[in-house]
Parts: sequence; structure tokens; C-alpha cells
Amino acid sequence: MASGASHPGDLLAPHSALDEYLAGLLQEPLDRPSAEPEIAPEPPTAVPAPDSAVAAWAYPEFQAQLFKVGRLRLALPVSKLHAVVPWCDGIQVQPDQPTWCHGLLSYQGREVRVIDTATLVLPADRTTLKGHDHEGFILIAGDGCWGLACHEVEEVVPLTWEEVKWRSERGRRRWLAGTVLEQMCAVLDIDALADLVGNGSSRGP
Repeated sequence: MASGASHPGDLLAPHSALDEYLAGLLQEPLDRPSAEPEIAPEPPTAVPAPDSAVAAWAYPEFQAQLFKVGRLRLALPVSKLHAVVPWCDGIQVQPDQPTWCHGLLSYQGREVRVIDTATLVLPADRTTLKGHDHEGFILIAGDGCWGLACHEVEEVVPLTWEEVKWRSERGRRRWLAGTVLEQMCAVLDIDALADLVGNGSSRGP
């Protein structure tokens, strides 16, 4: 084989890495009984009750803004989204700021803490998932005082709570509410992120 020729496996590597990473995010599945008791069917208009791990904003359905950090697609509930703004160079780096923070951005009279989302959600050894060297947009969320840096902003999609595989135990990935296999994306827990950002923990979310 000539030097420099690409191996077929190289073309699959980014997708395999993404599949593997999403699978890893699902290693703490929502616990369900192994056998369900037989019950009478609900009327067609009734909505089944969600499990305790389901976020309140997701029931019975919600709109999600999809965006990408490197090759990883994330979903942010539209009800928790304030605005999407282009990346700018006016972000002020603060002394002793956490490694997952770009700095502060002045936006509509507020100081918005801009999160380096790639550092937050992508492990250092997942180089095939990085994909980009520069940010493209900032999604201002929560109470409007912090934003998520991302590379691409995609469409808004409707989801039901049943389409999400919710995590019953958050562990070290407190930012992760669950995943949606059909959209190949991870759903963010905005309330957990807001708490972590508000505390300014240097350990990272």
C-alpha cells in the first residue's frame, strides 16, 4: 500500500469513537423492574407517569435546541435557553478561573460566564471527538448569567420524556440528564449546570 493512503478503518474511527462515548454515558441506566405487572390499559388521552429520574421540564414533552461540541451533539431544553449569540473576542479571562471557563462576556447589561463546553463534556483522551479548534456560538442559558460555547448550532426538535434514556445516578457527570439514541445526542441537566456554575467549582462539573 502506498505511503499516506488511508485505511478503511480510519474513516470509521470518528463515528466509532462517538458511538463508544455515548455508550459510555449510558453505563448508569435508569433502573426499571425486570417484570412489569399486568394492568388495565390507560385511556388513549392519559399520559403515563414518568420515573423519578425524569426532569420536571421534560414531562410530558419538550423542545430541545441541538448543538455540537466537536463531533458530539448536545441537547438543551428551549425552556432553559435565553439566546444564541455569535462567538466574540471580547471575553475577559479572569484570574484563578476554572479550567472549564473561557471567561466573562458582557451581554445586555449582564456579566455572562462562558463555559468551555468541550473541556466540560469531552475527556482529554477523546481526541477524535474534538474536531474543531475554535468556537462558533454561545448559548446563554439558565438565569442568563452563563453560556455554553459550541462549534455549531443545529435545529430545534420536539422530544417526549419517553424518548430520553434518563440517568438514575449522575456520578461525576452531573451535567448529563440522559441521552436520545434516535438523535445521537446527550441531554443537558441545566439545573445541575447552573448550580455548578454558580458555585464556580474549580474541580469542574
